[in-house]
Amino acid sequence: MHYYWHDGWQHMGWQHIAWWWVSALVIIAVLWVAMSAANRNGRPDSRERILKRRYAGGEIAREEYERKLQELRR
Repeated sequence: MHYYWHDGWQHMGWQHIAWWWVSALVIIAVLWVAMSAANRNGRPDSRERILKRRYAGGEIAREEYERKLQELRR
């Protein structure tokens, strides 16, 4: 029986290696997507985004929003 498995490995060696490479690439791709999503969600808001949120929420007036936006973009 051992010889049978050994003989099978010789005939299908390249397929076995290809399967491992494809599996490794799929795992790497899944991890990369998961890490990218985690970084995107955990990233702090930019100053402009915070300013826009404050303006949209009515915390600051339009004039103050435009003035601060110009200051941020300098």
